[in-house]
Amino acid sequence: MDENIRQIETLTTEEMFKQLEQIIRRMETGNQSLEDAFSDYQRGTVLVQKLDASLTGMEKKLEILNKSTGELETADEGGDDEYGNLPF
Repeated sequence: MDENIRQIETLTTEEMFKQLEQIIRRMETGNQSLEDAFSDYQRGTVLVQKLDASLTGMEKKLEILNKSTGELETADEGGDDEYGNLPF
């Protein structure tokens, strides 16, 4: 595994989101070399996979907490907020 990719393992969820946002901004400009764009794409793909796993884990913890306390709702049970019903 590439050292650049291996460093992702030590990032927090928030840091992964920030890096993914930076990658998206760089790629949207189109001012990268093909090699840099490929490297960003590769790193972004790994970030998305890690973020998905992290968020899925958090969701499962919330569902367990909900079942044990009966105080929290999962998103699919309702729980309107100021933005309305969110689909996740």
